[in-house]
Amino acid sequence: MEMIRKNRSGFTLVELLIGMGLLGLLGIGFVGFIRFSGTSLIGITSQAENNQSASHAASLIVQRVRRCNDFTVSVDGYTLTLEFDDDTSTDTDGDFDFYNDVDHIEVFQFFNTDSDLSTLVDNGINYQSVAGAAARVIVENVQKIGSDDIFEEDASNSRLVNVSYEVSTTNSNRDQRIDIVTSVYRLN
Repeated sequence: MEMIRKNRSGFTLVELLIGMGLLGLLGIGFVGFIRFSGTSLIGITSQAENNQSASHAASLIVQRVRRCNDFTVSVDGYTLTLEFDDDTSTDTDGDFDFYNDVDHIEVFQFFNTDSDLSTLVDNGINYQSVAGAAARVIVENVQKIGSDDIFEEDASNSRLVNVSYEVSTTNSNRDQRIDIVTSVYRLN
């Protein structure tokens, strides 16, 4: 009688345990990678939003200062008041100069509702497009850069205003900060 020998193919218990252990390690690595990618994506998105918000506010300030006839900066450096002459065909103040009247005023103002500059959630810059109109927030989470004023008239040139502020947020345990520092020359 001839013995038939069966070929057994399969895995031993040790091989199965090693395979499951390696598969578990790969799974843990994959979950870690996905978690890290998600956190990075949130950080990148937040940074892009901060960049857009800070640059939009700076662009609006630059655009309006360039077009104004005159500006004043408050002593504390928190308020920038712009004066415009919208009707150059009329000499409102009667000085025979048709380009220096004040037909309307616009205001940019740094606000801090709790008087604590270190809390950013309640800090921002408002824009009031017409005197008496409601102001709208153009950028939030704003603070001063060091000891620099938000708005400062240049001491050597009365047509130049310096603007500097920081927009900061904390997302996913990461601090993100954008510094805006620019000088704007009044063209009128």
